[in-house]
Amino acid sequence: MKGIEDSPMGYSPRSNQYCYITWLSPYLSGERHCLMYLHQKVNSQTPKSTVDFSGWVEEHARLVNEAASQWKGSGGSVTVEDENYFKINSKSGVSLNGKCDLVVGEDRPGSDTGLVIDVKTGQKKAKDRTQVLLYMSLLPSIPDIPHISKTPKGVVQYKDGSTLKISPEEVTPEFKSQVRSLLELASGTIPEATSTFQECRFCDLKNDCPFAKKVEPSNHEVDWL
Repeated sequence: MKGIEDSPMGYSPRSNQYCYITWLSPYLSGERHCLMYLHQKVNSQTPKSTVDFSGWVEEHARLVNEAASQWKGSGGSVTVEDENYFKINSKSGVSLNGKCDLVVGEDRPGSDTGLVIDVKTGQKKAKDRTQVLLYMSLLPSIPDIPHISKTPKGVVQYKDGSTLKISPEEVTPEFKSQVRSLLELASGTIPEATSTFQECRFCDLKNDCPFAKKVEPSNHEVDWL
């Protein structure tokens, strides 16, 4: 299969190439740069995270349910989480998988534009916007979500009640080109690692990566400062 080579971390290859939306969004927002990480996730059997997400899951579910109750009262189709799960086969051979928190259909009274809402329990990050942009760009092509036929509006909803609204016009040809390029890179030959202390320190593959920078840069003195 294209893209499968000996992993520099010793991981065994996957039987098929797949990528989650949440893996792509940090690259599109500029928060992650190491393409070798993405390649390993797409092509190799990487270790599962050991972080306890139970508290996050409970809080996230509560916020999603509260948002769903509000929108269901406005009429029209509303689908939640697992109802919005999708898989899309890209031209590069990578299956792109995702699950929108909340999708409000185009049949909502007073509007002919759908809405995709993503609920966040943590701090605001740039990748929140690109994650929703990915959903917005893909939903019109997913027949399993029939109440969306054109690019919907997007909303990132935070636990403090603030929101980030995203216009359909922000799904540009340039954005789609970026997504295609990332998937092509992820499915091709192994790219070089981009090793920085700030990125490596939070990487879930750092313990196996021979290129990881695990030591914080030391302080230096400059004569003229």
